[in-house]
Amino acid sequence: MADPVLRNQQITQSYHEISWIFSQRTGPCANWCTFAIWASRQAGQTIRQEDLLKALENHLATAPELGQAIYELAEAALAKGAGMDKKRIAQLAWDIADPRAAMLRASAAVACGNQKVYVEIGREFARFLDSCGKDEHFDAASIARFSETLKPGNPPDLQTLTNPDLVALLNKIDPSPDSVKDTAAIDWANLEDRLHFIADLFRCYQKTADLLLPE
Repeated sequence: MADPVLRNQQITQSYHEISWIFSQRTGPCANWCTFAIWASRQAGQTIRQEDLLKALENHLATAPELGQAIYELAEAALAKGAGMDKKRIAQLAWDIADPRAAMLRASAAVACGNQKVYVEIGREFARFLDSCGKDEHFDAASIARFSETLKPGNPPDLQTLTNPDLVALLNKIDPSPDSVKDTAAIDWANLEDRLHFIADLFRCYQKTADLLLPE
């Protein structure tokens, strides 16, 4: 689907459906897709650029340091013989800064990530339900057969990181990549705290395939 807004809405709805179906087998508890509903909805706000552009424009328009910078730029341009008035120079400076371009880049990047995560993880949940969801009772052998089809380790794009900013971000989110030390999320309002918890949750699940199964 080419339209990123409609695609995001369908991805969010799909996470909801998978989460609900999965909970019918595991009991009334959250699963990965439950959290993915919220994450995908948040992504949708960026994809749709809701209120971001207007908020940015209002902030920049009232920022005293921006006004001073534009005033000094206009003065320098006039001193160099610019053939336009200060108002036109200010408008030109705003057009060059163009926050819309940043919003569009953010929207495109988040839309790509939203789709990529769904393709890689949402599909595995759907495969699990198709493979093991039909079992009338818990079947360890069935779970084991499905687990054998999963590829260990990070996705190919994350196995070798070369972007220094991404490496720094990953180190900040998960400072103990070879252990589950300090895994608990103390403050769930803190994005980095939540991401550290989620990273270690996946690591634990990889080591213990029945981690999330009911007793």
